[in-house]
Amino acid sequence: MEVTWQDQTGQYGDGTEYELRSPQLQITRSDGTSLTDKIATSNRIPPPVFGLGLLEAVPEATIRQLADPDDRDRNGISGRPNYVWDVVKQAPALGRFGWKANTPTLLQQSAAAYVDDMGVTNPLFPDAEGVQDITRKFWSLPRFTCKP
Repeated sequence: MEVTWQDQTGQYGDGTEYELRSPQLQITRSDGTSLTDKIATSNRIPPPVFGLGLLEAVPEATIRQLADPDDRDRNGISGRPNYVWDVVKQAPALGRFGWKANTPTLLQQSAAAYVDDMGVTNPLFPDAEGVQDITRKFWSLPRFTCKP
């Protein structure tokens, strides 16, 4: 993969000038050939997941208690819990991960990224025939323990 940058200049309505810079990707196969037009690609910015194991440990009751949908404390921040589908439990669950808290667990977040962003089927999201490109053992998340 080769990354080059494309610069674009412009002007706001008040006359202030700006310059934008965007990455341009050139993907070639190991034999040097380009990808065909049938293969769709796009630039992605994944949500960061470092430290989120700690968020998974926060009790749901605490998150519900901290909800402030109407900004009653007037600090300029409002929000409410988002309930989403947990594919492991086959039930609604509190969303904690993703740009809009649309995934309940780190396990489901990573499984969804595998299948949606990379096309890699897995135990949580197999293909229509049940085929999985990777096993749970292959992709298991490391387990960390916090020590005081």
